Amino acid sequence: MMKLRTEQKIWVISDTHFNHKNIIAYEDRPFPSVPDMNNELIKRWNSVVAPEDIVIHLGDFALGATADLDWIVPSLNGHKILVLGNHDHASQQRFLKAGFEAVQKYWLLQDGERIILCTHRPEDGAKLPHHIHLYGHVHGKGIHGSYPTIARNGACVCVERWDYTPILMDRVVDLCLASGITAPNVA
Repeated sequence: MMKLRTEQKIWVISDTHFNHKNIIAYEDRPFPSVPDMNNELIKRWNSVVAPEDIVIHLGDFALGATADLDWIVPSLNGHKILVLGNHDHASQQRFLKAGFEAVQKYWLLQDGERIILCTHRPEDGAKLPHHIHLYGHVHGKGIHGSYPTIARNGACVCVERWDYTPILMDRVVDLCLASGITAPNVA
């Protein structure tokens, strides 16, 4: 379990789907082409993430040729951790070789007494200890049921919900703590 330190900025994001042509139509992303989407995702990531920051990517990083990982991952600022998603088919070693510093099925962080769980799918946290569950996979609001962006017990950090930009974990946690709703379908 990673313990949070106040001097570190930690960002979260999921479902970038670099190189995935069909995601543009599936999610009505505002990009005319895959190169435009890739470039804009990199630009928005680097506009907020500093080289010394930590980014926890909650899965479905990229599709297509694994060789593309070699230019995409290093072009992104920060120390990158990948929580594997259902479209992350490269081996853990391949993701590490491309520049991720850790690759795991889930990630737990301790913030004082609070445990923050990071998984790809919302249901993946059912048997893991946590107070707040951050997840991806469900993309836009209407496609996979009624998963709220923010709830008392968790948050969806899919790029479609956060203007295709990583979000500070502290901000997400604060929004969860202030939320008046509990998502019944989030483990």
